[in-house]
Amino acid sequence: PVRLHRALKTVENRYDAIVIDTPPSLGMLSLNAIAAANLIVMPIIPHMYDISSSVQYFRILEQICALYEREINVQRLNILLTKVDNTTETLNNIAVINGAYGELILSNRMGLTKELQKSASDQVSIYEIDQPRGSRDTYNRAIMMLDGVNGEILLAVRQLWQQEILSGIEAAEADQARAVVS
Repeated sequence: PVRLHRALKTVENRYDAIVIDTPPSLGMLSLNAIAAANLIVMPIIPHMYDISSSVQYFRILEQICALYEREINVQRLNILLTKVDNTTETLNNIAVINGAYGELILSNRMGLTKELQKSASDQVSIYEIDQPRGSRDTYNRAIMMLDGVNGEILLAVRQLWQQEILSGIEAAEADQARAVVS
């Protein structure tokens, strides 16, 4: 599962970040995306069935990473809670997810709004909608949620870039030190 990784290597210098949104499965497309990824953001709906599925997914992901250790370069994994509502059941399930995955969970969450549902059914991003089709407050709440999630993911990407820069500096200093000793 390294074809996509190789293909992206040929164009990676043209982009700041490449986002690949795969279906929630471990088919060949997802395996190739995992092999090519530095950062994985795993969405989890806080319902028991989805939590159980995510546990299985993470077990298989761990096995895949061990099997293809050389090819896979995942440096960070985060969990995004999606379709969050304020029911007692959902809040209890979020507590279960927090207990299992704690620090991996993004602090921003995606809730449910009519505007998000409408844009999804129209197959457009809410950012592409000129006018809300319902309440302006609902639209603004959806935009705020997306901005929060996207901002947090962008921060994670920037942190990875900083780590890469520091690793490059450390490698250059080590090479320089070896050259001085020789």
